[in-house]
Amino acid sequence: MKKIMLIGYGAMAQAVIERLPPQVALGWVVAREAHHAAIRQRFGDAVAVLDDPQSCAETPDLVLECASQQAVAQFGEAILRRGWHLAVISTGALADSELEKAPQRRRRPANSAFRRGGRYRRPGGCERGRS
Repeated sequence: MKKIMLIGYGAMAQAVIERLPPQVALGWVVAREAHHAAIRQRFGDAVAVLDDPQSCAETPDLVLECASQQAVAQFGEAILRRGWHLAVISTGALADSELEKAPQRRRRPANSAFRRGGRYRRPGGCERGRS
């Protein structure tokens, strides 16, 4: 079974959670402190609630950003440096030219994030956010 980490717990994250296929489990949610009680109430001990992805001792199969372009700026590079796969949903992050260029610059073989296997993904439906 694949295990994912979500960044965010708003409407976008709720839609993702509702549509997770049976072979994908939610393992972690990175959210603001204000959301922690609601996450714990909904999932109990089945899902770890985090303030920062760096506090996760395990390796998710995918980190799915469902929060904001600020979350991409705050956590994105550190996620890639750990060798994790990051999918960005926030179309605002795709419109930010500096954020968009950063993963492309890091694709060079000399970059440690990509030597560790980290991958930056833009889900197909997000391409419209770039125009």
